[in-house]
Amino acid sequence: MGSTLRRTCLLLATMLACSQPALAQAAPEAESSMIPLLKGPDSPGNPWFADYLAIDHWAYEKLQSGNIPYMMGQYNEPGFTSLTVYVDNNGYMLPQLSARRLLHQQMRGEQVPELDSFVNMRVQGIIPPAISRELELQHGELDRQYQQPVPHWLGRDPGGDALLLPAGYVVLRNSRLHEMLEELLASQGELRDGDLKRATEAYEYRMYDPAGQLLARDSSLPALFFGLAGLELPPGDGQMTEYGYFVFLDESGAPARIYDYDLSPVAGSWMDTARDRHPFTFIKPAELRMMFIAQSVNSQAPLE
Repeated sequence: MGSTLRRTCLLLATMLACSQPALAQAAPEAESSMIPLLKGPDSPGNPWFADYLAIDHWAYEKLQSGNIPYMMGQYNEPGFTSLTVYVDNNGYMLPQLSARRLLHQQMRGEQVPELDSFVNMRVQGIIPPAISRELELQHGELDRQYQQPVPHWLGRDPGGDALLLPAGYVVLRNSRLHEMLEELLASQGELRDGDLKRATEAYEYRMYDPAGQLLARDSSLPALFFGLAGLELPPGDGQMTEYGYFVFLDESGAPARIYDYDLSPVAGSWMDTARDRHPFTFIKPAELRMMFIAQSVNSQAPLE
């Protein structure tokens, strides 16, 4: 009994001391659990009660049973998922929906707790399709409340990662990994150090109007915006920041010129880091589809 108590205390101390993933190395004994003081979805006084889904009950059961790591071959099985679970300072497990909402609120500049401030663990296993589908649909319903509407032409068949810009404009991004590798091989006869990184970062960007009409395409996001506006592209390496600013660097790597997403020049180097980041964050096709389904259900529009 004494050895069991010492093992239990050691596990609890490890959980509270750090935020690293906790994985059991062997099956737990019957009288012990992986996280003895973890408070689950049905715990009295749980402040997160309204957001729990079937996925959270599944994750809680996995943690209580010891969450024994899977063998390498099982990672490729259909439905296998590695899930991050967060625990607040009072021991309550955050629902997956609550964690995602906190991320959206942070992107809007709201003062909410950072997810990094919570204890976090990894839960692994095969998730039943019905549970996975419920999570995807609920994520779509939540996401649409923070994003611009998904245009009908895009929601039916998302063709890549997308920026949903104000006024209904859309930028689609597609990888040019294979094309870039072929171009480098053709021009150099071999792949050199750094070439794979260059190819991984190579994209094609396409701008569409609200009706889905293609306006322009380019391999550079700044060039796409400046070209559509009929403006000369400033010199230097240019990138769009997560807050929607185009920053062009000089030879030393310091910011030389800064423009807002509407291409108005920014005086000095000041950028508003409290504004909503959603319009300037690319959304994956699967998430776009779920958002479109959710907004169609709410508007009673046909999905086609």
